[in-house]
Amino acid sequence: MVNVAAKKSAGGKGAKRPGKQVLKGKGGKVIKVSKKSQLKFNIDCSHPVEDGIMNCDDFKTYLQTRIKVAGKTGNMGKDVSLGREKHRITLSSSVPFSKRYLKYLTKKYLKKNNLRDWLRVSKNHTNHNQNRKHHRNPTRKPSAKTQYKMKGMDPKFLRNLKFAKKHNLSHAQQVKKAAAK
Repeated sequence: MVNVAAKKSAGGKGAKRPGKQVLKGKGGKVIKVSKKSQLKFNIDCSHPVEDGIMNCDDFKTYLQTRIKVAGKTGNMGKDVSLGREKHRITLSSSVPFSKRYLKYLTKKYLKKNNLRDWLRVSKNHTNHNQNRKHHRNPTRKPSAKTQYKMKGMDPKFLRNLKFAKKHNLSHAQQVKKAAAK
């Protein structure tokens, strides 16, 4: 399962905070500069890695090559960093970074490695800011009845369709009936 967690941290308790940063614009106008907040995303791959479905190192290298910063790949620098601890990948960013973009890259990696049918990215139940990959059951049973949308169809056609369903036999039933004669 993969958890994608987002946290904003602006120092901790007791951390020294610098004074307000101010820029002077045209005409001596004062423009306040907002503090940089540290974004942190955690991707937990523990369940797929334990099952032997996924390789965490490959996923990390995939993210390193694909993440775009300021519209360019391979431009992470000091702003964005990737770390790995066992089956957890941590992405920390000092520039604006979207959790949806990270989720998109995760889905793209799964599709590339033919794992999209087996795994999905979903929220962690303990923390609302986290996403987790669960195993998906690829063999879903089809429903017994196929439902047709009848709205807007010709009533005469619908009457004929109902009659055909009631009186016509399937191909297998027709073969059995012919063999019995």
